[in-house]
Amino acid sequence: MPLNDRDAADLERRLLSEHGELIGGTALARGLGYRTARAFQVAVQRERMPIETFTLTGRRGRFARTFELARWLASRGAAEPAASEPATNAEAEPAGPQGGDAMR
Repeated sequence: MPLNDRDAADLERRLLSEHGELIGGTALARGLGYRTARAFQVAVQRERMPIETFTLTGRRGRFARTFELARWLASRGAAEPAASEPATNAEAEPAGPQGGDAMR
């Protein structure tokens, strides 16, 4: 069940306060429910990201707008960024991207 508007706004504020406008690496992967960098990479390669992710010139890995992650989590009723239980192997269909600090 999606979060109510107040809880969703609180989640968005908390994530923005902790991560700033962009989120990447392990925080992004965990927020999307991935346990490993490999699972995140597989989801990126298969174009199965639930939110838009992108690269930045001169930076390693993939990034997303923090507010998009917060809204995606809120639409699924997640009160915490890592609330969902992701698949554990890279061949499984993940709920979103997985990642590490050096995700590509």
